[in-house]
Amino acid sequence: MTEALEKRAGAGTGPLTWGGAEHEIGERAAGTGTRHRGFTLIELLVVIAIIAILSALLIPAVSNALESARMSNCRSNVRQWGLALTMYLNDHSGLFPKEGVTGSASIDKNETAAWFNVLPSYLDKESIRSINAAFGKFPEARDGSIWSCPTVTTHDQVALGVPRGQLFMAYAYNLWIDHGRRAQEWPGSGLGVLLTDIDIPDVTRFAVFSEGNGIFGNLHAAFLEYRHMREDEKVNVAFADGHATTHKKSDIFISTKTSNRGGVVWNPEGPMVD
Repeated sequence: MTEALEKRAGAGTGPLTWGGAEHEIGERAAGTGTRHRGFTLIELLVVIAIIAILSALLIPAVSNALESARMSNCRSNVRQWGLALTMYLNDHSGLFPKEGVTGSASIDKNETAAWFNVLPSYLDKESIRSINAAFGKFPEARDGSIWSCPTVTTHDQVALGVPRGQLFMAYAYNLWIDHGRRAQEWPGSGLGVLLTDIDIPDVTRFAVFSEGNGIFGNLHAAFLEYRHMREDEKVNVAFADGHATTHKKSDIFISTKTSNRGGVVWNPEGPMVD
């Protein structure tokens, strides 16, 4: 009896064959665990096509978002120049600073009364003259300064005719403001007197700063660089009350320097053309 129980217990500790099927079940399990099915060519082509479509949709959107951010940054720069001017006018009995250009309209960095040498202190910045004297250099495109529009690249700077290392200012002054330039632009007009803010009928519409080509220190709607959102050709303009707005070229461009358009006034004595 004892021997029979020991044999049965010993038999229970061995592998269960279940009618000899253990070996067959193991082979099936091993076989199904090692086989994988790859992508077919059609599936790969479908995935590639989807990626291409998504890229075509997303890349322009991202590009427009980046340009919109750069345009907003530029508008902030223009607005700061406008605000600096309003503070300067308050301190100087409404008298505007000079535009600081030579007879050829190029920038005269040593003109002490020019806007780019008298306004920067209101923004806690160094003037053009001080920057050049202290560091032997000038503002350039993409230098991240208040002088530079973030949309303008160094390639753009060179293409506009300003080599690297030379003075490049993305912003410029309304050419109507400077009394000396006005006398040259309109001989015999009596516009050679110093301009004050009381000569401006509506400071909220009178343009004082906008985006230039980096070479000339003065500008008008005909000379602006409409560099934002290339298809719409937009530009930022600061006004005599300190605010700044963005405009389409098609809304404000006018070829004559004696007229105005789109509600933006460059010459207060000139007519508004619709």
